[in-house]
Amino acid sequence: MSSTSQHLKQFFPPTTSRVELSSRSEAIFKIKSKLRKNVQKYVSNVKGIDARLKVLDSEWDVERVLELASSTLLFCIIALSLFVGKQWILAIPLMVSAFLWVHAVQGWCPPLPVLRHFGFRTATEILEEKAALKMIRGDFGKSAANDVDDILVSANLHPG
Repeated sequence: MSSTSQHLKQFFPPTTSRVELSSRSEAIFKIKSKLRKNVQKYVSNVKGIDARLKVLDSEWDVERVLELASSTLLFCIIALSLFVGKQWILAIPLMVSAFLWVHAVQGWCPPLPVLRHFGFRTATEILEEKAALKMIRGDFGKSAANDVDDILVSANLHPG
């Protein structure tokens, strides 16, 4: 792999792991611990898996929360500048759009550490829990073992 290719890979991390790579280790540990606890609960309660999967289908991932918060902030600030007539206030949407650009490219933006601290997960992290629960339920053939660690390793969507 060329040096230029390695630099580009650092600047443009994989879509499935860019937010996690930009997250604090404490937040990742908290999220992974919650994942482990959730999966452990259903190893002995297979009947509750269907209900949990429905909850996971409606869980908002961190990207969706960022999109909503950013668009709401942009709308409010632009509307305020139109009605109040303060053009300098348009500097805020410029900053928000710059933060969104950095987030799209590298997976980081100023609100991300706060959102991750409060447990908002990436779509990949949500899918990992869904895959683990489906393994326990036996959706992929033979029912998975009762060892949570083995199940989580198998459900990891971006190993390494």
